[in-house]
Amino acid sequence: MSSNQFVTCSIALCTYNSEKFLKSQLQSIKDQKLLPNEMVVCDDGSTDASIFILQEFKKESPFPVKIICNEKNLGYTKNFEKAISFCSCDIIFLCDHDDIWLPEKIVKMKEAFIEQPQIDLFFCDSYLVDQNLNNLGTTFLKRIHFSEAEQKEFTEGGNPLSTLLYRTVPSGNTMAFRKSLLPKILPISTYWVHDSWTMNIAAMVGKIGFINEPLVLYRQHENQNIGVINGNFMNRLLQRMQKTFAGSLKQNYKLAMANKDLQLRAEEFVNAGISLDFNTISFLQQKSEHFMRRSKFPQNSILRVPFIVKELLCGNYHKYENGFVSALKDLFLSAASDR
Repeated sequence: MSSNQFVTCSIALCTYNSEKFLKSQLQSIKDQKLLPNEMVVCDDGSTDASIFILQEFKKESPFPVKIICNEKNLGYTKNFEKAISFCSCDIIFLCDHDDIWLPEKIVKMKEAFIEQPQIDLFFCDSYLVDQNLNNLGTTFLKRIHFSEAEQKEFTEGGNPLSTLLYRTVPSGNTMAFRKSLLPKILPISTYWVHDSWTMNIAAMVGKIGFINEPLVLYRQHENQNIGVINGNFMNRLLQRMQKTFAGSLKQNYKLAMANKDLQLRAEEFVNAGISLDFNTISFLQQKSEHFMRRSKFPQNSILRVPFIVKELLCGNYHKYENGFVSALKDLFLSAASDR
C-alpha cells in the first residue's frame, strides 16, 4: 500500500505507578509489524519505577518517544487529554499501560483509515486475559453483549450515537482517531472518561468504524481503573451487585453534569454550523434532567419511593438507564447530601 507511508501514527500513553505491567506493553508496541511515528507519554506523578522504565525504553526505541512528567496529579481523564494534545501525527492511538497489543494492531487499523477516508474513528475488539495473560475465553465485546443490531449501527451507515448515549461500547485501548477530531474533542469534560467522551463526540460530528477482530490483550487485574467483571458466575453476580448498590446518589449528580456537558458541546457544534440530529440535544437535556432529579431524592429511602415510582411510570429509568435495576439502586443508595 504505497500511500501507507504518508499517513503517520501517534500513540498517546498514560502512566501512573505502572511499573508492574509497563515493560510488557512497551515491548508489544516495539514488536508491532508497523511501528508508530511517535509515542507521547504523560506520567501523572508516579512514585515507582515507571519513569525509569520509560527513560530506558526511550534510549533503545526505534521511534521517537516524548516523556512528559506532570508537576501535579491530573487524574485519569485529564492526563489523557494532555497526552493526546501533544500528539502531532495524522492518527492518534489511545494506549493503556497494562495491556498487550497484538503485532498487527497498528498496521490493520492504519490500513482501515486509509481504505475508508470517510471514517474518523475506528475501534476493534480485544481478548480478555488475566493479569498473567491467561486467556479468559472471551472477548470484551462479547462480554458486554455488543449485539449484532448494535454492530450494524457502527458498520452499515447506522446511528452509533443512539447506542452510545445509552451505554459505553468500546474501551479506549481499542480506539484510534484522526487528529482532525482534536479541536472538537478538547477540552474533555471532567465528568467523563476520555474514551467515552471521544466516542460520543466522534459519533456527533463524524463517522465511526468497527473492526470486528481482537487486536489487543485486555488485561484484567485488581489495580486497574476500568475493567470487566471476571470469575465464576457467583463471583460475577456478587461483584455486579456490589457495583450496582455501592456508592451514593452523588453519582447521579455526576451523570447529570456529564450529560449536561455533552449537551453544551453539541450546542457549540450547532452554533458553529455543524448539522446534528435535532433529537440529540433534546435527548441529552432530558437525560441530564432525569439524573439531576434523582440526585435530589430525599435522604430517607422510604420518602424516595413516590419519586422513584414517578420516574418509572414516565419510562425515564428505562429510557435513560437500566430500568428497574437503576430504580432499585436509587432506593438503596445513600442520600444526595454527601455530594
